[in-house]
Amino acid sequence: MPQIILKSIVLSSILLLFCSCDNRNQIYMKMDSGLHITGNTDISINGLKVGQVESIELLPSRQVLATLRIDRKINIPIDATIFIKTIDFLGNHNLCIEGGVSTTYLSSGDTIKYSGVTSISSGSSAIDEISNLINDLFGNNQKDSILRELRLLNAKLDSISIQKQNQLYK
Repeated sequence: MPQIILKSIVLSSILLLFCSCDNRNQIYMKMDSGLHITGNTDISINGLKVGQVESIELLPSRQVLATLRIDRKINIPIDATIFIKTIDFLGNHNLCIEGGVSTTYLSSGDTIKYSGVTSISSGSSAIDEISNLINDLFGNNQKDSILRELRLLNAKLDSISIQKQNQLYK
C-alpha cells in the first residue's frame, strides 16, 4: 500500500513538473469588445509572431478578457501597448505589440494596455498596392471608379461591424 502512494506522489510530481515547463508567459488584455479576435489569433512584434491568443472570456463587468501566450524569450516593456490590426483584405486580424521604453518587463500574469483597432484602410501602402493592381488589370480609366466602390464597401463593412458591436452591449 505505501508503494502505491509513493508511486502516485512521484507520478503526480513528474506530471506537475512536465505541465509547468511551458516556454510561454501568460499575460492578459482587457477590452470592450472581442470583435476581430479568436482563440488562435496570432500576436506579433514588428511583423514576427511571438505568441497567440489562448482564450477569450466575458467578465461580469461586460469587458472582454483575452489570455495571451507570449514566448518567454520575448521581453515586453511594461509601457508597451497592444492593438488589433487588419492584416489583409479578407478581414483577417492580428494582435500587434508596439512601443515601450521601460527596462521593467511584463511578467506572467500581468495585463498589457490595449490601444484599439487599426484598419487596413489607414495603411497607405496597402491602398497603394490595390491601386497599382487595379491599374495593371484595368488601366487608369476604371481605377477611380473601382477605388471609389472599394472605399464605399470598406465604409459599409466598418458600419456593420460597429452596429454588431453596439448590439452586443445593449
